[in-house]
Amino acid sequence: VLLQNDPTAGARGEKGGALLPLRKASRIAVVGPQAEARSGLLSDYASEQACSDGTDGCIPTITEAIRAENGASGHVTSSPGVEISSNVTSGISAALDLAKAADVVVDPLDLT
Repeated sequence: VLLQNDPTAGARGEKGGALLPLRKASRIAVVGPQAEARSGLLSDYASEQACSDGTDGCIPTITEAIRAENGASGHVTSSPGVEISSNVTSGISAALDLAKAADVVVDPLDLT
């Protein structure tokens, strides 16, 4: 959900400017259990072996794709925060720290 993309309203605080498209060389935090997922990006109807070599290695993660587009001088970090279908919450503080240090936070919530 993009809450605001108005270049006149300072969507980036004091810097101002529209949030999308993301500016190259931004500090971007990708948080959530799908941040580094590969096969998790596929629908329930996809094969268990998505790539020709029998692995999911040919599928870029959301973090990898953002890192590739962000440019060499950009800084993209990721943290799962929590696990899918789990009560493990020990990673939340690390994800929050990354989010606080970022210009932009991407949280791919539900991919199903």
